[in-house]
Amino acid sequence: MILITGATGNLGQLVIKELLNNKAEFVAGVRNINKYNGHHCNLEYIDYDNLSVMKNAFKNIDTIIFISGNAETEHRIQQHRNLIDAAKQENIKHIIYLSFITVTDPHSKFSFTRQHIDTESYLKASGISHTIVRSCWYMENIKTEIINALDNQVFIDNSNTGKISFISRQDVAKGLAQIAINVNLQDRIYTFTGSAAYSMQNIVDLMNANCHKQIKYTLYSDNDYKKRLIDAKLPEFLAEAITLNRVDIDNGDYAFICQDVNFINKKLPLDISDYIFSICCTH
Repeated sequence: MILITGATGNLGQLVIKELLNNKAEFVAGVRNINKYNGHHCNLEYIDYDNLSVMKNAFKNIDTIIFISGNAETEHRIQQHRNLIDAAKQENIKHIIYLSFITVTDPHSKFSFTRQHIDTESYLKASGISHTIVRSCWYMENIKTEIINALDNQVFIDNSNTGKISFISRQDVAKGLAQIAINVNLQDRIYTFTGSAAYSMQNIVDLMNANCHKQIKYTLYSDNDYKKRLIDAKLPEFLAEAITLNRVDIDNGDYAFICQDVNFINKKLPLDISDYIFSICCTH
């Protein structure tokens, strides 16, 4: 039996759909069962801050697809340790942990990197059989900026020339489900990226080519960009993390290209050029 955490989020719902399509036996771990309004499936109450609740949820579970919550870094580190402790005490056979591509950079400025490094290390020390999937930046993360640019002819970001091998949530979700279903894909470290890397100026060029626009790229300072994110109602800790992520982008941390997702999903991942085209066609 599989349990998926983070089941109410965008990625979690896509993973659930993949598991349903594959007729897998699973339950979705959620904090508030009464408020769940996603895909119809069996639900289990979990709380990253409550060890006994998680131990109870993990009974009769073999495999956990472990997707992070939304807490600040220090809180999230403890939450992840709690989950791993509960899994060990309940003799979970395997954990598939969704990590992040920047864990290989010891100087990463993205605050969530430290949390992923700690979780990977703690999971390894636990002795639980595990698979780690290090994902690149989701292309859906810039959808709002793409739409704003289509409306206002200006694309705003704070990165210079750094490139990102964007990956879609759908490709990540399919990969996580396939690993959970197929034991022969487990006990490895994977890196999920797109097939090509793009700078933000490249993104603007694609928008202009696909949408027949004359959008300009506007480079913001870190302070102005953080303020813009806060004005857009992002929590300050998240606005700070995304703003400082610019350093990792410009240092090349996101430009790495790997074929792991092609191998697992048996198809090429969605390219951001096609994603942009789809937005242009519907906006």
